[in-house]
Amino acid sequence: MKPYSGNTYHCHSSVLALQMRGRSREMEQSLERAKI
Repeated sequence: MKPYSGNTYHCHSSVLALQMRGRSREMEQSLERAKI
C-alpha cells in the first residue's frame, strides 16, 4: 500500500483537470472573440 503516492496522484490529476478547464475556457473566449 502506498497512500502517499496515491494521494499525490489524485492531487496531480485534480490539478490537470483544473488546467484543462482553464484551457477550455480560454478556447471558448478566443472563439467568441473570433466570431465578433
